[in-house]
Amino acid sequence: MVDGSAFKKDGKAISEMMGMDFTKEECCQKAIRGAESLGPRHSEQVLKDIEKKKELQKMIAEQGKTDDTVKAVGANPVNMIVVKLNSGDIMLYSPIQVREEFGFADWLDGLGPVKWIVCGSSSHTLQMPIVVKRYPNAQYVAAKEAWSKLTQYQGFQKEKLDFDSTNKEDLTRLNEIMEKEGAKFFTVDGDVTANACIVVVHKTALEADVIYSTSNDGGKGCFGLSEDEFFTEDLYKLRMFRWASLCKPNSPNGALPAYRFWGMDPANPLSLMNLTSPKKDGSSCKDMATSLREVLKEDIEQACGAHINYMSGEDFKKSVDLNWNWLDSQSLLP
Repeated sequence: MVDGSAFKKDGKAISEMMGMDFTKEECCQKAIRGAESLGPRHSEQVLKDIEKKKELQKMIAEQGKTDDTVKAVGANPVNMIVVKLNSGDIMLYSPIQVREEFGFADWLDGLGPVKWIVCGSSSHTLQMPIVVKRYPNAQYVAAKEAWSKLTQYQGFQKEKLDFDSTNKEDLTRLNEIMEKEGAKFFTVDGDVTANACIVVVHKTALEADVIYSTSNDGGKGCFGLSEDEFFTEDLYKLRMFRWASLCKPNSPNGALPAYRFWGMDPANPLSLMNLTSPKKDGSSCKDMATSLREVLKEDIEQACGAHINYMSGEDFKKSVDLNWNWLDSQSLLP
């Protein structure tokens, strides 16, 4: 997905709020401290990546948004998961724009009719309007928080959500329908930031914005990438995010960005930016832990997500625990 945030004033403001504005020295120092916690190879690379970020920002300031600057900034890697259900119908999880280029649209449409579309996180809505335009007759599953944002989009063509994943009655009705398709849907109660919807289908878990750090990368990769894959040249933005947000001392648990903790804290001003605020007594954390434990009881052989590539079911469960076992200070593993 093309990274347009580098060219927008509000994108810069959000980057600054999240500690990711590398025009500012304090953000650079955060990344350096995080990289140092992972060893010499990371300490050396972070200085190169900071310099690259500064060069790109200078280029954008001088030239604005052009073909050259868009190419230089690069894309933000994100996955859409395509599922063939038992009936032969197709379900798209965390959808992105289905482009005609390179035969992608023809390939997808050739698999079967796209009947189900799932928004896995209320933070993954940017591509949804153009997906709705292409598949207006599909059944849409999303959190009400995601849909309330989408209906504010000028020209959005679907006002009524088919299934609100945060609504218990909708979720029960959805699972009754989808049982014969081999799919089971879970809302992550208490997740007031992403309002995540996890699907387990054909013994495969699908997630979005639940796993940030993974158990299978030796602690030195990111989103399931090995350390060597992590150092691929065009992944500089991912590296900067890892160092500045997911490493100690920048991350409270060395796995999640600080803003995921802030969003769960009813005393933190950032939590007020959520469409649904955390419970004032702090029990949203307990609710989320209970929900995640229910998911991890499932028979899961493999997993993938909007930001993570393939991992085993065991690694998926360990990774969820790695990120979220702080919720009630107990392991989430069954």
